[in-house]
Amino acid sequence: GGGTTGGVVTPVEADASGIAVPIAALDEVVSTLPGSSIDLLKIDAEGSEVAILRGGERTLDHVQRIIVEYHSRDLLRQVREILARKGFAQEMIVDYYAEDAAAGQDEVGILYARRLHLPQ
Repeated sequence: GGGTTGGVVTPVEADASGIAVPIAALDEVVSTLPGSSIDLLKIDAEGSEVAILRGGERTLDHVQRIIVEYHSRDLLRQVREILARKGFAQEMIVDYYAEDAAAGQDEVGILYARRLHLPQ
């Protein structure tokens, strides 16, 4: 199987060449960009959203609005906890699909949150 380990993305179907792709935390990437605030941050990472948010704690201090796709109730709970701790208020859930255990489908949706003021 594939996944992330030690900062390297491994393909689901790795061949004998062992292709490795380096990854960087959101804070590392954003710190190289011009500007001091982010009006809208969208994260859709097929289940890795919490890891991205954890790697973007400093970045979140400069974000006004955020959209996060989630792929399970537990993932939604963790996303809400991180965003609340960083001063975001959930506005709405859109494109919601309930869990369907018979079909093997987890709850999926898109959370939209915002803050009234950026931290000083």
